[in-house]
Amino acid sequence: MSILKSDEELELFPVLAHRTPDGWSVELHGWVYEPEVNSLRRSLAINSLSRSLGLSDDEAKGDVFARRARAFLVDNERNKEITVELCGRQFKLTLTSADGHTRTTLQFPAEAFTGGPAAVKAILGEGDARQFGGFVYPLASEGLSVVSDVDDTIKISDVRNKKALLSNTFLKEFVPVPGLAEVYTRWADLGASFHYVSASPWQLHSSLADFFKSAGLPVPVIPGLFRWVCGIRSEARHHNMARDVIRCGPCCQGCCFYGLLQVLARADRSQRTCIIR
Repeated sequence: MSILKSDEELELFPVLAHRTPDGWSVELHGWVYEPEVNSLRRSLAINSLSRSLGLSDDEAKGDVFARRARAFLVDNERNKEITVELCGRQFKLTLTSADGHTRTTLQFPAEAFTGGPAAVKAILGEGDARQFGGFVYPLASEGLSVVSDVDDTIKISDVRNKKALLSNTFLKEFVPVPGLAEVYTRWADLGASFHYVSASPWQLHSSLADFFKSAGLPVPVIPGLFRWVCGIRSEARHHNMARDVIRCGPCCQGCCFYGLLQVLARADRSQRTCIIR
């Protein structure tokens, strides 16, 4: 079972299950942390964070900043043992590292994922009625994958303007790029799977996931693979993500193309083809 103190929380991130010659492979990803709830310490931490971002006092008092900053004002918990249940079996995850994260690769037989998303939940100690869970999304070896950037592709961020980027990330509600949700929804209706790549830190995962839903993006139906890779150029992020998707199964012979119209015209349903957006 998972030994979590009453003031510690667990987040299980959405992950993909991909085909292997013998079945399925899943890398579960979790984060254990203790939110900062002490009013004095929280106030000092918020002030420190706002100064590091170069925010004014008025900007730091906004509701959006307080909400976004919450995930940064935590104590990451190391050496935590987490037990989860997935596909009717229980597994112990690797101990959390200094950043509070744990990543554990599990193997499953071919019949383990026969339908849609599979729920994964934490097994907590006796008397702990809290619920922490997530989902595993099986990705077929054949089909169409859309690998999409987040900033300035589906969300207006203005990444080339540092001040505007900080404002759009921490001070304002996220704004979708007009018309993009409708396009992605049409592709999802045709059977496309979506994989989102961003340089945002993990602490913004929940805020972005809520934004995907409110913006009408196809994430609630076919969630993407969140891959936060800070410090890597956009082109490299796209290449790395496309490579991972292409390798998602023994029958996968998909190709990566640049230019959406070219990809849509040449999409081959006998393989997993990647669209790089």
